[in-house]
Amino acid sequence: MNLVQTDRDALRTLQSLFKAKHVAIDCETTGLNYAKDRLLGFSLAWRQEDGTVRTAYVPVGHLEGLFARNCPAVAAKRILIEVFEHPLLFHNAGFDIVFLKQLYPKAKLERFFDTRVAARLLGLEAPGVTKPSVALLALHMFHCGKEGKQFQDMKRERGKFRLRSADQVCEYAENDARMTYELAFELLSPAAEQRELWAVEQDFIRLLSKMSARGLLLDREFIERKRVEFTQRMHEVARELRRKGLREVGRRNSEVSFLHGHLKLSLPETEGGSLSVAKGVLEEHKDIEEVALILEWRELMKAMSSWLDPFPLMTDDNRRLHPHLDAAGTVSSRISCSEPNLQAVPMSDRGLSYGSLKGMFTAPPGFALITFDYKQADLRVATMYAKENRMAAIFASGEDPYVGMAEAIWRGEKVTPERRFLAKRVSLATVNAIGAWELAKNVRELDEEEAERLLKQHRKIFPGFVKASRYCAQYVKGHGFIPLWTGRKLTLHDTEDTELRKKSYSRLVQGGVAEMVKKAMIDVNQLLWNKKSALSLQIHDSLVLEMAESERSLIPDIQKIMAHALPHDLMLKTNPPTPMIVEVGRWS
Repeated sequence: MNLVQTDRDALRTLQSLFKAKHVAIDCETTGLNYAKDRLLGFSLAWRQEDGTVRTAYVPVGHLEGLFARNCPAVAAKRILIEVFEHPLLFHNAGFDIVFLKQLYPKAKLERFFDTRVAARLLGLEAPGVTKPSVALLALHMFHCGKEGKQFQDMKRERGKFRLRSADQVCEYAENDARMTYELAFELLSPAAEQRELWAVEQDFIRLLSKMSARGLLLDREFIERKRVEFTQRMHEVARELRRKGLREVGRRNSEVSFLHGHLKLSLPETEGGSLSVAKGVLEEHKDIEEVALILEWRELMKAMSSWLDPFPLMTDDNRRLHPHLDAAGTVSSRISCSEPNLQAVPMSDRGLSYGSLKGMFTAPPGFALITFDYKQADLRVATMYAKENRMAAIFASGEDPYVGMAEAIWRGEKVTPERRFLAKRVSLATVNAIGAWELAKNVRELDEEEAERLLKQHRKIFPGFVKASRYCAQYVKGHGFIPLWTGRKLTLHDTEDTELRKKSYSRLVQGGVAEMVKKAMIDVNQLLWNKKSALSLQIHDSLVLEMAESERSLIPDIQKIMAHALPHDLMLKTNPPTPMIVEVGRWS
């Protein structure tokens, strides 16, 4: 255990670091929130001249005790300055760099390698119970062939590290840095063979770190209005339900007694044998007034507990939220958002009782939040990969693609909003290899027989999707991965799983869209270099920019960049070519 607590300790560490070729670094923090939490310390690992790997832990924010002190701030900063002169090895660089800047504001991600992102990028994840894992311990055991120290008790207590002295955390922290160092040298060679892909990923990590640091401005006045409005409505709903016989909405036993005993609804049993009042169960009865009121109350409660109540407590002093944007957060290569998850906030009217909550976010004076949204991105990319010319012709005509599909399915008949909706769901079911039973379960308007008929009709009219899906499944079975248009490989670890192979075309499409959005973000960021405007958030297939009113002339350029993010030869796979359409909107 090498605990750096004094100026002398820091000097010895610096002398050893001078000759290091690479340095692994890992942070310990009071939590995961960029705005509210703080750096407790950082651990390092590097190889000395004699070939041994040395580790050290530099505490900067722990509780101090009789035998454990924090390293003087000036000495800790000197160590970081030296560390950033070396190629750095991280396991989640985007997270660590934000907290390291609390101590060393000039810290930048220049020469670095991220084992977590590299494992996902190269398809070298560790096998998991339900999906491939990029957790440090799992990757280290899988690639290094040896088991690192587990420290399971310490991992469970990470939220209490602020209450521990540095000597209690030191061994755990050093172990993470050592595992990162050892893992990096297992992944560096494969990454070198994919140098161009890794260079793009480095740019993307830097961009996500920049976006997290900038954050989004919260409109607290809007939130307070909504809190009052939602609270009043919840009281009204609760009173109405009490009048109808429900003693306490939100209490499972009370709801079961009311729905099953009073309304005589047939409720399915859970695996444990109790009656279920889950959302999916109640939605089958939402035409009943009492059930609709219960669902409305739940929607309002979720909005309050998930967004309206916690978000104001998670901002910095400038009222900005700083979510963690993770380049390796999903197996499909899309980014994930956490602490808080802004991608889960309803930014459009999804049929919820209260509509959209995008008004929670605003822009400072002289700026506006502008959205750039890819229209039908998954279906357009699926059309390209499938070489489905009939679907491409519908896209090229400029008409609503789902109306075009409905016209093809119900030939000669009037296309109603309901038929447009069904055409959309059937097309997505085809791309995602969803069968009639699952489609009927998800769409109340369909029984299984009608769902089967519509799927057969859609696949007959647009046969390219089925052919592409079958080809993809066979390719995965023989190769174990799906190649995306960038050259990136999405690995499917269990190629004997028939259901997984059936979903491989969906994975190809989602991965292709994710790579397109990634390239668009990097190119848009380059366009905005030295500009006031900046990227603030990515939500699925949409980009949100905090745009200066004086730079609104850039909007057509951004649309053009996004529309041409895919390679030209992929768009030309169909005849006529399949265009990508980017729609511009305004949040505030």
